[in-house]
Parts: sequence; C-alpha cells; structure tokens
Amino acid sequence: MNGYYSARPHLKKKVREFTQTFHSSLRLLSQQVLRKDTDENKTAEVLQFQSGILESLGNLQSFEAITGTSNQLLSGEYYSNAKTGKREVMEMNNKFLAEKIYSDFGIKVKKLESDMNFNFDNDDLTSPYSHNNKTLVVVQNPSQQKREQIVEI
Repeated sequence: MNGYYSARPHLKKKVREFTQTFHSSLRLLSQQVLRKDTDENKTAEVLQFQSGILESLGNLQSFEAITGTSNQLLSGEYYSNAKTGKREVMEMNNKFLAEKIYSDFGIKVKKLESDMNFNFDNDDLTSPYSHNNKTLVVVQNPSQQKREQIVEI
C-alpha cells in the first residue's frame, strides 16, 4: 500500500491528536477570555497562546507534512512539534482547570494528569495509577468530544 494514508502514519496520528486536543479545549479557552474577573493581560496571554497553537497547527498542515514527502529529519521535527503542541495545550488546560476548581470549590490541586500516563502499545495497557490507592477526581472537559481530565488530590 502506498499513498497518503500509508506515508508516515505515526506523524499523522500525532498531528490528529494535537488537533483534537486543541479543538476540544477551545471552549475552555473561550470561557477564560469571557470571565468577568479576567484582566486584559490574562486575556492577551490566552489569545497569544491560541494564536501560537494555530500557527503550530498551520505549520503541521504544510504540503510536506500532510503528504508524507518530507525527509526523515523534517518528519522527526514535525512529530516533535505535534507532540510538544499537544503537551502545551494540555498544560494550559490543566492550569485553567486547577484555577476553576480552586475558585469554585476552594480545592487547591497540586497535579493534574490528563492521560494517567497510560502506556499505549499493544502488549502493555498499564498505568502507574493502576495499583494506586489515592483518591482520584474526574473533571469533565466541557467540549463536544466529552474528554475527561483526571485530577489527583
């Protein structure tokens, strides 16, 4: 098999995950901008973050990245950029969710885990949390994709 779907499938998967993560967080970003207690600096920070993510996504949609015709070095850079972009979106989401939990419920969250560090290969679907007896609280991300964020208290 050759063509679009067989050329660099791991890169395409990373770009798709990054895009989905960003789009599922747009409502959260919008809520931050529209909050009455948000000052101009914080609004500018959120908008600048969103612009930066859109710029990264645009670069990942280039002809070479999409068609899989890029050389190995460039493909590795695209993969790294997609992975970094997804991590940055998750960190921003975690920051906003921790602030929201604190402002609404007075609970100070030390650490948020969005994926519970699951190992995603065919032979190992474990997580460091699988034998953990700490209390976990699930916070639903208010998006159409109904993603969940896991909060460790």
